[in-house]
Amino acid sequence: MIIDNIERAYVYEEISPAFAVAMKFLYEHKNGGLKEDKYIISDDAYALVKRYDSKEIENCKYEAHKNYIDVQYVASGDEYIGWATKKSITVDTYIEEKDQYHLSGNGELYPLHGGEFMILFPEDAHMPCIKNGKIMHIEKIILKIRVGR
Repeated sequence: MIIDNIERAYVYEEISPAFAVAMKFLYEHKNGGLKEDKYIISDDAYALVKRYDSKEIENCKYEAHKNYIDVQYVASGDEYIGWATKKSITVDTYIEEKDQYHLSGNGELYPLHGGEFMILFPEDAHMPCIKNGKIMHIEKIILKIRVGR
């Protein structure tokens, strides 16, 4: 897991060609404003634009992915994201069509403020959408970057 500011997005472009085009897309849209939708960036990367109100922690669940790295970017608002290693909590189910593990257990909470992103690798269980102090409207871009290609 990595937390950083959007102004340093270029640092991660050297990870892979898919990461490079995905991070460029993210930087180009750092101010938000895209409509809620799925955006195909390349054969190995896409973005999901989401708008929602942050939630009480009891209403959030841990997830992880097998085939994709998540980059969760908060364009506006503040939230906490729970984090734990996948092996330190319990895998409840895996939904192959969504490439999504559902997990349960405890981890640490990390704040994510507007203009910041969190990179989450397949071994990183994460619980997004948690309110940071008060319920707040969030605009988020989630990059999905395929691993192993």
